[in-house]
Amino acid sequence: MLVCRGSYTYLDNVLNHFWTYSVQFLPMWMAPNLVTMIGTGAMVSTTVVQLYYAPHFSEICPTWPADSGGLMPAPATDSSASLQVYLLSAMGLFFYQTMDALDGKQARRTGASSPLGQLFDHGCDALCTVFNVLSAAATCQVGAGMRPYVALSSVSIAFYLAQWEEYHTGVMSCGNGFYGVTEGQLSLVAVHLLAAFFGPSFWTAELPLGTSFPVTTTDVLIGTLVLSNVLLAYGNISNVLTAAPDAIPRDELGNKHISKPLAMFQLIPIGILLVLGSLWICGPDAENYVNYPVLFLFPIGIGYVFFAVRDVGLN
Repeated sequence: MLVCRGSYTYLDNVLNHFWTYSVQFLPMWMAPNLVTMIGTGAMVSTTVVQLYYAPHFSEICPTWPADSGGLMPAPATDSSASLQVYLLSAMGLFFYQTMDALDGKQARRTGASSPLGQLFDHGCDALCTVFNVLSAAATCQVGAGMRPYVALSSVSIAFYLAQWEEYHTGVMSCGNGFYGVTEGQLSLVAVHLLAAFFGPSFWTAELPLGTSFPVTTTDVLIGTLVLSNVLLAYGNISNVLTAAPDAIPRDELGNKHISKPLAMFQLIPIGILLVLGSLWICGPDAENYVNYPVLFLFPIGIGYVFFAVRDVGLN
């Protein structure tokens, strides 16, 4: 039996009323996995649109003024209201977040819960984690440097460690009780909305901190993101290392082989991926990475997805 530690935040409890109301509009024949797939498809589609216009994470997404006939976007400047693409990304993420919350309710409503459904749900969540980071990187205009790679790795490793902790303790840490998955997703929605209504330069503005080097709003955002994920990672590892040997009842253990040395050994592949990814984008192919960052970051993200889904499949 899966138990979530720190998963229900204040925002979860508030939005639960909206989710409970919304699930009533889903037909009973709709499988929970279909709910997940529709939400994932929307998230992926809006991100693809954004990356089409900002493939280097540095372009300002265009707007579609009335005089263009709605067919071709006008050249974008920060003074033009680049509302549509960023608003589309915000809507796609919010729709995915809602459908992700509804799939579990639909499973209980239809009695269709299954381990395969859980695997599919976590696989889609892991995939959307990659697309969420790429979309946010394009909105914040981080450029094809280390910043998008650091953001992608920190978020993906945090997701992986949550699955890893569940494997060894039967408990998934989804947050700290104050800030969890819902808050993280809606924070990214806010990132897109701020760019839509205040212009993308909101995220490239230098802050008057009096430092010897420029610090932008995006730098603060990424720094906060990495710090929070480091704290989450520390909590995951600490929970596994301090878990009682019988943390998972024997009748729920199945074919698992659980031990502290094995748990630490399972972290080696994700560490290797982190190191090799760093060498790939900073080594001889660095120039190609600058020209085609998505072609580098997406395969690395898929590697993180593979390890996260593999752990769920072993549960």
